[in-house]
Amino acid sequence: MKKIMFIFMLLISMTSYSQLGYNYPFKDPYIATVIGSSNMMTSGVSEEVPRREYTLEVKPDQKPPRHLWYHKGFQFSLVKQNHKAPLIFLVAGTGTSYSSWKMKSFERIFYDAGFHVISISSPVNPNFLVTASNIKMPGVLFNDSHDVYKVMKDIHKKIEDKVEFEEFYLMGYSLGGTQAAYVTMLDDEEKYFNFKRVLMVNPAVNLFESAKILDDMLDNNIPGGRKNVGQFLEKIYREIGKHIKGDNVEVTEDTIYDSFKDNYLSQKELAALIGIAFRITAIDVNYLGDVLNKRGVYVPKDKEIGKFESLEPYMNKINFASFTEYVINVAYPYYAEIYEGLTLEELIAKTDIHEIEDYLLRSEKIAMVTNEDELILTPDNLKFLKETFEGRSIIYPRGGHCGNMYYTTNVENMVRYFQEGVLTNED
Repeated sequence: MKKIMFIFMLLISMTSYSQLGYNYPFKDPYIATVIGSSNMMTSGVSEEVPRREYTLEVKPDQKPPRHLWYHKGFQFSLVKQNHKAPLIFLVAGTGTSYSSWKMKSFERIFYDAGFHVISISSPVNPNFLVTASNIKMPGVLFNDSHDVYKVMKDIHKKIEDKVEFEEFYLMGYSLGGTQAAYVTMLDDEEKYFNFKRVLMVNPAVNLFESAKILDDMLDNNIPGGRKNVGQFLEKIYREIGKHIKGDNVEVTEDTIYDSFKDNYLSQKELAALIGIAFRITAIDVNYLGDVLNKRGVYVPKDKEIGKFESLEPYMNKINFASFTEYVINVAYPYYAEIYEGLTLEELIAKTDIHEIEDYLLRSEKIAMVTNEDELILTPDNLKFLKETFEGRSIIYPRGGHCGNMYYTTNVENMVRYFQEGVLTNED
């Protein structure tokens, strides 16, 4: 049964934080994640901004396989002020595109705040992985962040004669928040941008641990487990079909959450919904990591897939493979060949920001916001963030995973941080 949920709560979200404290309305982290991250919960944000999309051409020796022909270059967007202004780079969350609803929402917020805005897809988004990744086996934070940093510099060179810059800022959310820290460290060494301020929003600490949490949300909350994932996904497609017009709509985290945000679902169903949103990215990563590196896990090493050949046989073999399966079956054997003697534990350590802990402790230009009920963090992960970013962070009491990013208080604090260098915690 379809119903509009919590309208009166959304009205509360417009009330002044200074008067009522932190009044984010959704106390359940699963509801917050699904509903909050698919709603602009701040009034007065522009509906339209001067947004343009661009493509960085792929070098001739890096052309994608024939069946991935539609990835003709690396895509990004620019929202430009009509005067000299600071520029903020936005890095998307796990698997998310530069053109997603979440990224466009941040573009609107920061354009209104006086920034030029450049949006960049996640390094585990298919377009990034095919056209801009060097190793094309994502997950190792240093490798992926080098790719993000290179893309930023290439974008700057492409648009520098079109935009008047003052200074540079950087923000990422979820996995993009984690990578923002690494990119900042790389830039502190090279000093290409000299980022003035950097904000990590709901970052992961250990990618493998966060991935396992997301894998379990799906596998542990569907009756019958993995064997019934296909039925659950069919339900998702049917529901999405009721809310869209036209053909060839990409099924993403945004479209899934938006289609179900007005449904009453149990907590187990909500957890499964979040799990399936991320499992779609896991399927992409399993497939692309394998086929682009000719690993032979799902696609035979010597197989050249035709331009319009069906991928059904390979998808059937992947069978809704998880992030954990990607690490164990695809990524680890690959990296074990590159780094002789590498153990799985050592590879997992390369997905953990503890490896740059000393830098994070001393880098005053990086701040962090997250939630006490953040779904992708273990208690130890949250403790690490609190201790590492003491005096440079806000830990909101609730919001789930990125569910309060567009809530009035959060938006005001983000904008104030970039404009004034002040990260307010009034709770």
